[in-house]
Amino acid sequence: ALKRFFVAGDLTSLSEVTGVTSEDLPGLVRRLTGGPATVRHTLSAARSFYAFLKQEDRSIQDPTAGFKSPPVGDNVPMWNVLHQGEPQAVLAVIKDPHDLAVFLALIMQGWRVSELCNLAWKNIRQAQSGEWVVEWKGTRGKTRVQGLQPPVINAVRALKGATKPGAPFLPTPGGEAWTRHEVYGLVTRYAKLAGKKYPGFYEDYLFSKRPLAERLEYLKPVQESENKAAWS
Repeated sequence: ALKRFFVAGDLTSLSEVTGVTSEDLPGLVRRLTGGPATVRHTLSAARSFYAFLKQEDRSIQDPTAGFKSPPVGDNVPMWNVLHQGEPQAVLAVIKDPHDLAVFLALIMQGWRVSELCNLAWKNIRQAQSGEWVVEWKGTRGKTRVQGLQPPVINAVRALKGATKPGAPFLPTPGGEAWTRHEVYGLVTRYAKLAGKKYPGFYEDYLFSKRPLAERLEYLKPVQESENKAAWS
């Protein structure tokens, strides 16, 4: 855990470690990878280390003093998601329709990356109302039904991929199912284009912890952008 702290801060000597200030710490923490439990464990190790150093030399400042760790139970640290204004910046540079479909599905449906990768057309149906829905089979036999946002189903249908039951709902350009590694790489790549220096997408959830209304609010300006064809 302590090594993770040193790597995030690019700290290679004791003088660099003792030179970290409370102003430096938030930026260092944003560069930590992993979920809240990992970040809390890393910060705990750092606090213990600085406490030991302070016992040896009282002039050393503890940058971790008073710094709040992310709460347990919050799956996605605030620094692991795109914030307001950044989804629009990402959509503005997406040219590949397959990438666009994945990004819209993640932010508008709130799916886990694993759910997106495993979703097939056998899970999709059109209700009598005309709405497209996805049905999830739970481990105890329960069925969960979720409506598909129109931009998502429109973006997927625009791919003109196979729609047989076993075909992936969100195919890669080669017609295969996405892997989690590929999705993480895709979102991270576009996040960097949106100006995220340390995107750090290592959680299974990327956007789903935010309420749908808030996620849609983040994307509202896109409806009037050059990407409006994806929203038709």
